[in-house]
Amino acid sequence: MNRRLYVDVTRTARETTYTGIQKVVRTTYRALAKHAAGRDCEVIAIAIDKHGAYRLGDLPLHPYEQDPSQASAPPQKADGLLTRLRGFSRRQPDNVVKKAIRLGGRMASSLMWRAKRLRGAFEKRNYVIFRPDDILLLPDSAWVENPWPVVADLKARGGTLAAIWYDLIPVTHPHFFSEQLVASFRSYLEKIVMHADHVACISRTVQLELEAFAARMGKPLHVETVYPIVTFSQPPAKPRQDMGRAFARPTLLIVATIEPRKGHALLLEACEALWADGHDFNLVIIGRIGWKVEGLMDCLSSHAEKDSRLFLFHDASDADVAFAFQRARLLVFPSETEGLGLPILEAELAGCPTLCSDIPVFREIASPSTRFFSPYSAAGLRAALQIALADGATSGPLPSPSTNAEERARAYANRLFDVVLARH
Repeated sequence: MNRRLYVDVTRTARETTYTGIQKVVRTTYRALAKHAAGRDCEVIAIAIDKHGAYRLGDLPLHPYEQDPSQASAPPQKADGLLTRLRGFSRRQPDNVVKKAIRLGGRMASSLMWRAKRLRGAFEKRNYVIFRPDDILLLPDSAWVENPWPVVADLKARGGTLAAIWYDLIPVTHPHFFSEQLVASFRSYLEKIVMHADHVACISRTVQLELEAFAARMGKPLHVETVYPIVTFSQPPAKPRQDMGRAFARPTLLIVATIEPRKGHALLLEACEALWADGHDFNLVIIGRIGWKVEGLMDCLSSHAEKDSRLFLFHDASDADVAFAFQRARLLVFPSETEGLGLPILEAELAGCPTLCSDIPVFREIASPSTRFFSPYSAAGLRAALQIALADGATSGPLPSPSTNAEERARAYANRLFDVVLARH
């Protein structure tokens, strides 16, 4: 009888958020499901509620994702309406009407997702009854959920618990987060250390940090590094009008959620100094608005260079990001701390040069051609940017979307299977 590997996608399936963790959850589930046959394993997507774990039919594509086989397909009616709303809003003056249209688009998107969730709530749920050989994989941001009653049931029936771990940043750098999130994250991490049989970390840096944390708890833990898949999207044949204009000059690009540790303020300070010195280039910021950045967002929203040499995109799709990588002079990643740095790997796959803060995980994952700077020095970043802009280097041609994509997915799935299917 095949072993059953249950992949918890509760939060990713439910929320509209589409950032690094959600990307990894989606690519992980699909890679495992596609390559399970050779491992005598059945891969099943599940969600968890107060009654237990229940099977999901599948994990549908997020609206910002691109299915390579459907890259030229027209949008569904609902998605087409949102696209037209967004396009219309971008053509309006930056005033109350424009903001109202954008708000309406976001509300419509949220309502559609909520309608899907409500429809699912009325469907009969197929709850899981665990068997001794079953494995439960927790790859999602479950520290904001409560999977532990399900974990207790799994363990009582002789099952195996595995997890994917992204970083220990709320523990190592708590000042970047709320006290409530830090407490929730630490509690969840301690439970993972106590109950998990296998943990796959997304980088060697995270593995070492997790092993040290487990050692302080006095609990041995099976931890290995499994680097996630780097996905690739084709840029659109015709870019969004506002994004095409953003790359009219040599352009610096940052792709990251706007939060304090990501270094947006440092990058803006360095760019302002270069603009004042007469350098003519654009800065494009792609990323949703996070937390503890009210002052920074006020500065960005009212900046003198906004929509002239400073451009903000909070709703970019995978295809939009692929276009940005193709057109950017340089991806800048000034984070103070990270678990991996997925945009660095995505940019390198797309042929876009990278300039990164000098932190251990970036030294671990970045290519030999990557340049580094101190994440604590605007002057150092300014000097590095000045050199990069003077070089005149541009992004290389984008590879074919099929180039090694299948091989990467298969290798990742097999590596992860090796970790989570190991007998304990």
